[in-house]
Amino acid sequence: MAFRFPNPSQGEDFKPVPEGTWLAVCYGIVDLGTQRTTFKGDPKDVHQIRIMWEIHDEECVMQDGPKKGQPMMIGQVYTLSMSEKANLRKMLEAWRLKKYTDAEIANFNPRNLIGQPCLIGVTHTEKNDKVYANLVSEAKQGNDRAGDGQRTALRRPR
Repeated sequence: MAFRFPNPSQGEDFKPVPEGTWLAVCYGIVDLGTQRTTFKGDPKDVHQIRIMWEIHDEECVMQDGPKKGQPMMIGQVYTLSMSEKANLRKMLEAWRLKKYTDAEIANFNPRNLIGQPCLIGVTHTEKNDKVYANLVSEAKQGNDRAGDGQRTALRRPR
């Protein structure tokens, strides 16, 4: 299958996910393979994954272009590690509101995250006159986010 890239002169303005806390669903995980990174000034090769979420809120839909009306998306790259200090493990434990046991880590499959709901926190940073959305937190979705008394059945990451 051939990739077709849009003409750069006809590019659309990218609108970042607005700042705030949003209901999201994990829709994808990409294995990025081994990547060269720098840690404390030293180059290091690490296995990374990218986890992606779709925002489920009327305020967070694409406003124009070929994806008009579709949910906005945001993602984060993590080192594929479940050590106690790993950002991936910290994020997942915050998401599920429960620490992993050694047995759970031994059987952990990141693909089980797909379809799981959570709340994500988004902040903005500005660089070179562009605004970037940053994923700063993930947490278990509350049972009554809208305050309307409706309880939502949740599945937690395994």
